[in-house]
Amino acid sequence: WDITDIRPYEIPMLRRQIGVVFQDFNLLPQKTVVENVAFALQVCGTSQKSINAIVPQILQIVGLDKKANRYPGQISGGEQQRVVIARSLVHAPKLLVADEPTGNLDSLNTYEIIEVLKKINELGTTIVLVTHNREVVNLLRRRVITLDRGMIVNDQEKGKYVIWFYVFIFLSHLVICLAEFLAEFGIIADYDFNFGDDFDLFWCGPDGSWYNHHGRKNGGAKGGRQFAF
Repeated sequence: WDITDIRPYEIPMLRRQIGVVFQDFNLLPQKTVVENVAFALQVCGTSQKSINAIVPQILQIVGLDKKANRYPGQISGGEQQRVVIARSLVHAPKLLVADEPTGNLDSLNTYEIIEVLKKINELGTTIVLVTHNREVVNLLRRRVITLDRGMIVNDQEKGKYVIWFYVFIFLSHLVICLAEFLAEFGIIADYDFNFGDDFDLFWCGPDGSWYNHHGRKNGGAKGGRQFAF
C-alpha cells in the first residue's frame, strides 16, 4: 500500500490489513467467545459460511477452541486477551499492533500471551509490540526500537531491557531543562542537543562562540562526536 496516494474507498480495506490488540479487552459480555470473534466478521458483511470456516481455525491458533461457548466472565484474564487477539486476526492482517497487551496480566498469563504472539509471527504476520515490561523484552530478544519523545533513540536487532540506558535518557532530559533555563535568562545565547547514535550537547556563549559539553571551545562550529554509549 502507498498511503500517500490512497483512495477513500481503499481505506477500509487497508484497515483490515492491520490488526490491533489493546491493553483493555473490550469484549462484549453478552456474547460467547466464538460470538465475540465472529462479530468482527459480521459487521463487515462476511457470509455465515465463511465465518463458520474462519472462526474455529482462529480459536485453535490462540488455544481457545475448547472454550468457544463460554462467556468472557467465565474465562481468565489471559484467555480474554487471547479472544482479543483472535478477533484481531479474523481478517488475516499483514500487521498486528499490540499496545501493552500484557499490561493487565500476571506473569504466567503474560508468558502465555507472548507465546501466542510468537506463534502468530511464525505464521507470517508482522507484529509491532508496544511494552514497558522488562520481562517481555528480555524474553523475546527480538528487534527492539526505543522511542523517546516521538523519536527513535535506539534500535537493536536482538534487544534487551537495559536500565542504564533509560537512566541516561532521564539525565539527558535534565540537561535539556538546564540549557533551556540558562537560555531563558540570557546566560547562554542558544543551545543544540542531538540524541541519535551519540550524545552531543553544544551551547552558544554571549560572544557567539559554540562550546561542547566538556567546556572546550568548538571553533565556532557545531560538529564532531564527544562520546558514544
